[in-house]
Amino acid sequence: FGAIMGSAISAAIGAVEGLATGSRWQLWRSVAIGATVGLGGGLVGLYFGQIAYARLQPQPQGGTFAISLLGFLRGVAARAVGWALVGMAIGVAQGVPSWSPRKMKHGLIGGGIGGFFGGMMFDFIGEIFRMGGELSRFVGMTATGASIGFFLGLVQDLMKQAWVVVLRGRNEGREYILDKAVSVLGRDELVDVGVFGDPSVAPWHA
Repeated sequence: FGAIMGSAISAAIGAVEGLATGSRWQLWRSVAIGATVGLGGGLVGLYFGQIAYARLQPQPQGGTFAISLLGFLRGVAARAVGWALVGMAIGVAQGVPSWSPRKMKHGLIGGGIGGFFGGMMFDFIGEIFRMGGELSRFVGMTATGASIGFFLGLVQDLMKQAWVVVLRGRNEGREYILDKAVSVLGRDELVDVGVFGDPSVAPWHA
């Protein structure tokens, strides 16, 4: 379950980033690498997340759970911590296609925050709307994926130190964050900063 969830969320986030570049090759590369790394990340993340959840969640007393606000909040916190680990793994996966340690670090932070908030929302959504287990999980997973994606982008934007903006031509207005020691600008569809459709620009220009 963790592997499928991690792979799906990571591939979706990779697809959004690939689409933003306007490069078909970057799109498929981001989706493929995101799905592969997210598969392992979700598997490992949810494995340790379940351990954290089992340690933190309220334990039954006399064969039944004592229903209390404190017990409910403890269960929410336990799930949030567990899913934060999944979010961290998915976040790190977003920096793998470009082999950017800085992007991996930002992904770790943003994914962890997103997974934590997504995990918190899961139980509240189930309690508020009184949905069944399958529907609750579907909505919870969707909310978690959206939360991870949002905080990934937010952390990357807040912590950026250098970036360039395309002023004219294809991808006009597109912002490229420079998060590697060396970033390549050019017409090739796999470079870090793509300047497409201009014959005066070399595939690997600068």
